[in-house]
Amino acid sequence: MAPATKSALILCMDVGFSMSTPDPESPFEQAKKVVQKFVQRQVFAENKDELGLVLFGTDATNNQLAHDGQYQNITVHRKLMVPDFELLEEIEHQVHPQSQHADWLDALVVSMDLIQKEL
Repeated sequence: MAPATKSALILCMDVGFSMSTPDPESPFEQAKKVVQKFVQRQVFAENKDELGLVLFGTDATNNQLAHDGQYQNITVHRKLMVPDFELLEEIEHQVHPQSQHADWLDALVVSMDLIQKEL
């Protein structure tokens, strides 16, 4: 019997200053809705693929590549795991617009590093 293949996906979300406006339908709110819908579908489909969430533009920095001033304002909000209702709650209540700027390409590098180390 062939070993089961493991699939993983990292969602990268810009939460930086450029995404927030006073408008209730700001780019941040629209992106948050898309991420919530995607995770919701994964949860209800009982999909066993793993999902991670990387936020960029965060006020803090929390990733394994952050040293010597590199990969700043990028936070691994959730490492790879099967999506669940807890992740939906976290997105709803813990993911907010923040005030920094981060390079989206750096966020992709952090995401690829996360996949490489966890698969």
